[in-house]
This record gives sequence, C-alpha cells and structure tokens, in this order.
Amino acid sequence: MLHKVEELLHVVCPSCSRIIDPTPNGCIAMRCAHCSKAFCWCCFQLAPSGDAHAHAMSEHGSYFPPLAYVAAWHRRMRWLGLTALLGKRLDPADRASALEAIGAVPLLASHRLWPLPETAPAPPMRIDAFSEAYPPTIRLVLADDGLDALQAALDAGEDIDSLDDRGMSALMHASHAGKRAAVELLLRGGADASLLDVHSCGALSYACREGHFCIAGLLVRACTDRGAVGLLHEIAANRVLPFLAAKLRTAAGVGPLFDAIVRLGASICDDAGSSSRAPPWELGGGSSRAARRALSMRMLSDTSLPGPHCYYGWTALTWAAHCGALPQLQALVGWLRRCRSSSAADGALEGGGRTPPFAIDSPVESSPLGAAWREGHMRLFDWLLAELTTREGWARELRHAAIKEMLTGQWLGHV
Repeated sequence: MLHKVEELLHVVCPSCSRIIDPTPNGCIAMRCAHCSKAFCWCCFQLAPSGDAHAHAMSEHGSYFPPLAYVAAWHRRMRWLGLTALLGKRLDPADRASALEAIGAVPLLASHRLWPLPETAPAPPMRIDAFSEAYPPTIRLVLADDGLDALQAALDAGEDIDSLDDRGMSALMHASHAGKRAAVELLLRGGADASLLDVHSCGALSYACREGHFCIAGLLVRACTDRGAVGLLHEIAANRVLPFLAAKLRTAAGVGPLFDAIVRLGASICDDAGSSSRAPPWELGGGSSRAARRALSMRMLSDTSLPGPHCYYGWTALTWAAHCGALPQLQALVGWLRRCRSSSAADGALEGGGRTPPFAIDSPVESSPLGAAWREGHMRLFDWLLAELTTREGWARELRHAAIKEMLTGQWLGHV
C-alpha cells in the first residue's frame, strides 16, 4: 500500500494523470506536454477553452502566486487523493495506525500531511492573504491601477529589482503580463533587464513566451548598453533564438526583435579594440573572446524545443530558411562567419546538428538547404548554393549521402 501512497503524492495532470515536474518553469496556466490539455497549476481545474491564463487571473489573482499559496493548494489536492484511497480500504478510526504501520509517516510529514488532517485543507481562492509575500514593486505591477503608485514608490527609493520567492522581479512580472507602460516605467527607472529567476528565465523569456514581442524588443534595447552577455546567456539557456526564428513567418513583431538579438550577438564576437569605453559585453561579464564566441556558437547551434505549435528541433538557421527569411538567414551566416572559420561555417549551412555543431553528416532534412528547397524558397536556396560553392563546400555536399539521394529529378534539373 505504501507505493499507492507515494503515487498519490505526485503532482499529475488532471486529464491524463501523467506525473508532472513539481517545480515547473512558467506560470500557473499550464499545458500538459503529453495530452496538450490546459489546466491550472494551483487548483488543477481543466480549461475548456484550451488556455488557463484567464482562470489564473480571475480565480487566483496572479499568474505567479507565491510558492506558499501554491503549496497550500497542492496540500489540499494530495489530501483529497489520500483520503479517497484510505476511505475505500479502512475505517476512519484506523487510518492513522495503518499509515504508521506501512511507514508512510515521514513521507506524509514532508508534505505537511502528518498528523493527517480530519478535514480537507481549505486554502483561500485568491492570493490576497499571501500578497505580503510580494515585494512592494511587484504588488504595484500586479495591481490594475498601480502605475502611479509604482512611480511614487520608485521616487521614494523602493528597490526596483527586489525579487519574490521565485526570484522574479517586477520587470519579469510586467513583461509576462504584457504591461508595456509598466515595463517602460521600470526600464526608465533603471530596472535590470538581465536578471534571471530560479529557472534561469528573465523578462525577455517571459515576454517572448507570451507573444509580447514589442516588449521583448524594449528589453533587448535596454540591454545593449549594459548586461548584454547576461541577456544572451538567458537567450541561450531558454533557446529563444530558434523559438523566434520559427515564428518569423507567422507572428507580427518577431522580425525586428530577431534582428536586434542577432546584431547584439554578432557584436560580442568582435574584438574590444582600443576604445577607452568598455564595450557592452564587458559590462555583463564573460569578456574573453573565447567565451564570447563559445556563447555565440551555443546560440547558433541550439535547436528549438518541440511543443504544441513547433514540432521540429531545428536551429535558427534552418528555421530562417524554412520561413524564407533571407535577410535574417544572411545575418545569421554573417554572425557565424565571425565565430568560426569559413569551412566550419559551411558545415552549418550543410546541416543543423549539435554534436558536433554544424556537422556535415547531420540529416539533410534539418539543414537550411533542405528546408529552403522543401518550402520552395528558390531565391534563398540559390543564395545558399552560392555560399557553399564559393567556399568549396559544394564538394562536401556532394559526398553527403542524403544530398546525393535528393540531387535527382527536379532538384538536379534546377542545379
């Protein structure tokens, strides 16, 4: 019976009952990676609309409630499951002795369920009782009418970068919620756009995740004068570059944001030169040329994470080719040329593999060349061929078995 108790203490999807990471990266408006059902991470109510964001705000009052509030709701969920199991097998008077007999007490105590409450824990529906867990700046950002009060608090010297128990700042909360006016106010007040929370996510990641690409652009521009490397580390850690590249054809506002990130990334590969003014990357740490280039190569070789609307694990180069975004692809290749020799850069054009980065023996289906041909972007395809040919990469392409197989019929006729 102990194993049954252990199973009940896991956090599971309310639709498919798959076990979920108990400390997920994101807000409480969740979507199961297995069944794609949307639900609330606090009360585990399914969202019939397919999006639990409205429920999170209307019922609980925050997308990121304090961890103590979430834990109170999870305690209730575990109690309900546990008592349902025991109710089928034992009389109420025998439950405690039975749990002691099977050695479940330490496990239950770790979840604050021992002694076992006689009635179901009843956490408050909204976060009002837990609001003091937020720093003042975050409370004001969350308030619908808190903009003037936020300005007054900053004028009074309130810490603009104070963090909640998730490691999130007011700027992260405002960016996730799409509150552009609050973001602009915080940036003018000197908020640090390169801060990361306990999951290595920052304001930029949260803005991009929720589709607030104009706000993300503000954050990138704010980091060009300070903390540039910190921002790029966040972009690399959360695979933001391929995520954005996949949306170049479908989402408004992504193009300018993507271009700004690529320009910022390419700039850190340049030498510091003799200028007396410290370049942006030195202000953010990681000033050695090797470290900067390693960060660039990581960003260029990272692949997108599969999700409900992104099924392929492709690099930003391949996504740009797939979307027919020739200017963005040319900018990426230019960035790549700064990081590696011409021969290594040609390898990136030939394949999108990560081990080793840009190996020519990676599947042609994941290469920019294959993506451009498959989508019929012939101008882009011809540009890639010209890049390969001028750098003697074409001979290596011919030796690629998959390319040889594809170089028949219409493709061979086009060449």
